[in-house]
Amino acid sequence: MPEDFIMEYDKETDIAHLRLKGEEIVRSEEVAPGLIIEYNAKGDIVGIKLLNASRSEEELKKLFNETADSILRDLRA
Repeated sequence: MPEDFIMEYDKETDIAHLRLKGEEIVRSEEVAPGLIIEYNAKGDIVGIKLLNASRSEEELKKLFNETADSILRDLRA
């Protein structure tokens, strides 16, 4: 993982968090159930929060694929 990123996992809440160092999060949006995208003031994605992170690998793959497709559609619109 690049040094610009911080990855944290809270076992008690089962939340995984990946974010860019030094970036202020000003807005977040739940783009799929349990997947939260975080943005800076310019609207750039600077973090991702995954709720219920201990789900099965297949569930996570499906969630990320659906979300990636949705984000790409929004970018093209």
